[in-house]
Amino acid sequence: MVAVETEIKFCVDDLASLVARLESAGFHLETPRTFESNVLYDTPDRSMRARTEILRIRRYGGKWTLTHKRLPDNGPGEDRHKHRVETETQVTDGNALAEVFRSLGLVPAFRYEKWRSEWSDGEGHCVIAPQQRLTPPDMHAAGRPSSLIVTSRTTDAPYSGAIQRIHLQPTAMFVCILF
Repeated sequence: MVAVETEIKFCVDDLASLVARLESAGFHLETPRTFESNVLYDTPDRSMRARTEILRIRRYGGKWTLTHKRLPDNGPGEDRHKHRVETETQVTDGNALAEVFRSLGLVPAFRYEKWRSEWSDGEGHCVIAPQQRLTPPDMHAAGRPSSLIVTSRTTDAPYSGAIQRIHLQPTAMFVCILF
C-alpha cells in the first residue's frame, strides 16, 4: 500500500484520561499493548538517510512488515507537521529479507523497540506508545508521558476533527498523530 502519512506529536501526561477521551470520542481498541521491534536499513555511507528516506523491517504482533518512507514528490515534507510517502507490505520472513538486504550491501543502521496499543474510530488510527527516550531527564518514571500516534492513509485525512474530539494540544516532544 502507498499513502501519504502526516505525523503530529502530543504530550500525554495522564494515560487513563486519554483512554477515556478516546472512548468518548468513538475510538475503540484494535490492538492491545503489543511489543514491536524495528530495524532501519541503509547503505554504509547512509545515503538513504541523506535523502530523508527509511527502509524498515518491523516485527509486530507476530507479523513482519516492510516499509519504505520518503519525502512527498509535491508539497513540503515538513510544515506544521511531518509528511512522508509510505509504501508498506507484509512479508512472511523478516529474517530472510534482512539477509537479502545485507547481500545487496545494505546494513542495519538503527534499531528501536517499543510497546504500543492501537485505537481507531473508522477514520483515524491512534497508536499509544511510551516514548521513554524522549523523556526529559528531570521526569521520573511515574510522571513519564506516553505517546499518541493517530494515522490515516489518505491525503485528506480528518485528523483535525479527531484531535479536537480528544482535546489534545500539539507539541513536538512526546506524542505523534499520523494521518
